[in-house]
Amino acid sequence: PSTTIEYEIPEGGMHVNLSIYDIRGRLVEELVNQYQDASYDAYKVVWSAYDISSGIYFIRLHGDNTVQTQKIMLIK
Repeated sequence: PSTTIEYEIPEGGMHVNLSIYDIRGRLVEELVNQYQDASYDAYKVVWSAYDISSGIYFIRLHGDNTVQTQKIMLIK
């Protein structure tokens, strides 16, 4: 039970926070919390959910003045 999360950084770079939350909004894991430069290649982060229960989770990507959220389902 792992997945690769890909994202791109626009010109200039930004501080990026990529976190996983459960259905109740509790933080499960913080995958990235750092400044990242713009790149021609997408950033790739692997979330290993071996010790996480099956269920619905949210991936939240926060960068400077942008927030994106995606719902995912973890099935073991």
